[in-house]
Amino acid sequence: MAFAVALQISLSGVFALEQPNILWLTSEDNSAKWIGCYGNAQATTPNIDRLAAEGFRYAHCYANATVCAPSRSTWITGLQAVSTGTHPMRSRYPIPHDQLRYYPDHLREAGYYVTNHEKTDYNIGGRADNDCWDSGERYGWRGRNAGQPFFCVINFLESHESRAFGLVDRTRHDPDKVKPAAYHPDLPVIRQNYAHYMDAVENMDAEIGRVLAELEKDGLADDTIVIYNSDHGGVMFRSKRFLYDSGTHCPLIIRIPAKFRHLWPNQKTGTVVDRLVSFVDMPATWLSLAGADVPERFQGTVFLGEGMGDEPTFHFSFRERADERIDPVRSIRTRDYIYIKNYLPFVPGGQHLMYPWIMKATQVWSAYDQAGKTDAVTGRFFRPRPPEELYCGSSDPDNVRNLVEDPALQEKLAAMRARLRAYQLDIHDSGLLPESERARLTAKHGITIYELVRDPALYDLPTLLDAADLALEQEVRNLPELLKGLRSEIVGVRYWSAVGLVGLAEQARPAVPELKMALNDESHEVRIMAAYALVRLGETREAYACFRELMQAKSYALLSVLNAIDWLGDEGQPLIKSVQRLSELSDTESDLRAWLLEKNGFEVELNWAQQKYIRLEQEELQRREQAAARPNILYINADDLGVADVGFMGNAVYHTPNLDRLAAEGMVFTCAYAPAANCAPSRAACLSGQQASRTGVYTVGNSARGKTETRKLIPIKNRPVLSDEALTIADVLKDAGYTTCQIGKWHVGKDPAQQGIDINIGGGEWGGAKSYFSPYRNPVLTDGPDGEYLTDRLTDEAIRFVRDHRTGPFFLYLPYYTVHTPLQGRPDLVERYKRVEGINADYAAMVEALDENIGRLLESLEEFNLSDNTLVIFTSDNGGIRSISRQDPYRAGKGSYYEGGIRVPLTMRWPGTIRPGSTCAEPVTGLDFFPTLVHAAGADVPAGTQLDGVNLMPVLTEYAPLPERALFWHFPIYLQAYDGSLDDARDPLFRTRPGSAMRFGKWKLHHYFEDDAFELYDLETDIGERNNLAESNPEQVKELKRLLNAWRKNVNAPVPTGKNPKYDPDDV
Repeated sequence: MAFAVALQISLSGVFALEQPNILWLTSEDNSAKWIGCYGNAQATTPNIDRLAAEGFRYAHCYANATVCAPSRSTWITGLQAVSTGTHPMRSRYPIPHDQLRYYPDHLREAGYYVTNHEKTDYNIGGRADNDCWDSGERYGWRGRNAGQPFFCVINFLESHESRAFGLVDRTRHDPDKVKPAAYHPDLPVIRQNYAHYMDAVENMDAEIGRVLAELEKDGLADDTIVIYNSDHGGVMFRSKRFLYDSGTHCPLIIRIPAKFRHLWPNQKTGTVVDRLVSFVDMPATWLSLAGADVPERFQGTVFLGEGMGDEPTFHFSFRERADERIDPVRSIRTRDYIYIKNYLPFVPGGQHLMYPWIMKATQVWSAYDQAGKTDAVTGRFFRPRPPEELYCGSSDPDNVRNLVEDPALQEKLAAMRARLRAYQLDIHDSGLLPESERARLTAKHGITIYELVRDPALYDLPTLLDAADLALEQEVRNLPELLKGLRSEIVGVRYWSAVGLVGLAEQARPAVPELKMALNDESHEVRIMAAYALVRLGETREAYACFRELMQAKSYALLSVLNAIDWLGDEGQPLIKSVQRLSELSDTESDLRAWLLEKNGFEVELNWAQQKYIRLEQEELQRREQAAARPNILYINADDLGVADVGFMGNAVYHTPNLDRLAAEGMVFTCAYAPAANCAPSRAACLSGQQASRTGVYTVGNSARGKTETRKLIPIKNRPVLSDEALTIADVLKDAGYTTCQIGKWHVGKDPAQQGIDINIGGGEWGGAKSYFSPYRNPVLTDGPDGEYLTDRLTDEAIRFVRDHRTGPFFLYLPYYTVHTPLQGRPDLVERYKRVEGINADYAAMVEALDENIGRLLESLEEFNLSDNTLVIFTSDNGGIRSISRQDPYRAGKGSYYEGGIRVPLTMRWPGTIRPGSTCAEPVTGLDFFPTLVHAAGADVPAGTQLDGVNLMPVLTEYAPLPERALFWHFPIYLQAYDGSLDDARDPLFRTRPGSAMRFGKWKLHHYFEDDAFELYDLETDIGERNNLAESNPEQVKELKRLLNAWRKNVNAPVPTGKNPKYDPDDV
């Protein structure tokens, strides 16, 4: 018994050694300089100082980002935020969460109870911030299971920048004992603001003391590693948001109980650790301390404990957009030297920002500068900067002496330049394209920024870095190369070339013609930079027109427009009235817009206590992203319209100008197939994304159609409609926040609400219109005035729906009843075709009425400003009826699995995503609609759902071809002939008998079950399927049969084998 107890004690000790508790205390916005143990004699931080005395204080800890969101994004992912594209402040760009898991996920797998109290702000879309935590309680460890190790994060808001706001003349700390930084003028209000913030830091320290006391009270101090640091530097202006020491140098203190002595970085507590530590190192280190595996993709180095790696030789930090201000900057530093690269050097560091301007010190400093009272050091912040800065942090902690021109440091400068570039390449720095262009590209290709920057075909980082470096040289000898770059096919090269021409100032005058041409560039960012350069050169007329046009159109790069107007200073004043009119275009306010109006004399109601974080560009980017990630979706499905019945597929008789325009504005699929050859099974397959063999919907009505004595087999039983449990496109889009509506022929169930439809107008389980003229005798469509035409009426309903739901997103499924029988054309249109020989005038009129109404609907999208944000699909449910409208050169028609029965017209339009006038000749199918639309909407298919189509987004964006695949059809039933003399089918009694068909490459194989017969056609040379090659190509038949059998087995496709006892071969 004593041995068992001893063993238990021993094992528990080993368990504790392997998995310590970890408490991570983070404060906001304070650099190391505000903490007493880091040398601030005026600071009152006894609890943090005691923690340092009991633990280890790191002298060289630096944030990778200098505002909260990208800093915390780096922490949670273990990746530099510029590597994932999550670095622009207050954005929610997604990452591939299936590939990039958060560090708490790994801790959970290691058995930890993980909690986070207060702030998250991970700046990442596609996953809720709190999803990776078990609890948000302050003392989260109290919620764990007995004996379970914990990892608890507690964030302290008391030191946030906002705590430096307000009255500063009554402080606990003495302003007279404060020493402002060298870059700040030594003014009473600035001293008072320093003292005021010291009070806030003292409050933060007191809260830390309370937490440590609770840990002690719970008897956990001896089992818990305690970590303290801030989320970045700050907080007086020119610290937070900037890559100087004041913005990056942070406190890091770690207290490790004696029982974990093997993890100590030094032999004694209360000592200083001289190692260089970056924030990106922290998640890797925390996992290592916990005994969890550190993912190879993590970009940091373990800096503590048994898994400690070699000390890095440099630290990397970045800045791009902070709030609404664009300022791409990168930095590399060693312990002693800081190298900073300003990618837009003509932009002053001290751009006006609503938030820091609430601070008294900023207001006073700015006014002091505007009065001309600052000197070369204290006024430099409000001036344009050099492209490069170099500081010695050890001798110049405030970073005010730029050593970039020092002859003795040129070798070091070159080495740091090279090191920065190498690291940018190593981590795939995403910031070499403007933010709006990244958003546009990812929207276009349906990928994340993380994936974008790892695809050299889309993001050629070495070339972009070269272009940016050339721009920053600011040498007139580079003018020819910059002009060449302005004509590059790569948007980023054109952008940086325009930046380079700005940097040449008056020396860029020979480039005026090229810059004016760039005002029409497809990239709005290139237009903006070209317009900015032209205004600086005095060429204002076209440049101002460009700015105004971009504002009027609410450009996806609108925030860049506003920034550029502000950078222009007085030269931007003629554009202010256009800035004022932005409020007429949007009810979204912008701090930057308000500032531009206020500084130009307009009365603006500003609430200084509440910053408006919603940015015009963010709204626009989200809207444009919705055009790729959450567009409105209009899916128009004609009934029985043949592939050759529209102009864009070659028909010169029927009048279809609106469909032809739609096709010209998008992509035409010249080899599109229906999933089935008649109405219900095709619609069921398109809406569910599943083959008929999965849904059981093979035909309309009974599966035993045709004369009994002519059917050799007993057909498989048909399910006439989808089951209520079947998942449809509408189900998934509805769950993703879409309003779903179907108007017209449903035909796959009794109640569309069972398949995710919110609004149903005119649809049920029936398959055709009783009349195309009111009264309609439709139980879910009220009659209109006598003689009202059904196609007109359904379009009226669709336009009303679009109008009422224009704020989106919406999914409008518009399956017109036309051109299904009965053939009833609108009289005014029938009259046009009566004199045309060889056609059915009613049918032709129905086709034209369909086209006319689609034109009306497209005009409504324009009217409601929805065209750019709406993905439009037009197709038909199956081939046309051959006896009504021949589909030459294709064989047969509706109901047949020859090409004429399953080929359909298909076009898709999506401005800004699908290139106008593009075509796709690869075989596609209506089964592809489900995965394509769900992907386009940024929605998720429930786990375990089997889809039989593929996502067409890579094809629509011309990003990648479709993977090689076979298309299959399965029809284990009978479908009788319409007219045996006209159907052009295999026999005169049936449009098709039980069988399967497949297409693979150029080959088409038909397999008929009654006689186990095969037909093989080479569609490249025999699109009409007249020359059966089965006997002459047995090996090809064998290979395709193997694929067909494997597919049928995979999808459990039933093959009828039972003999029909009433079959009479003499009756065939």
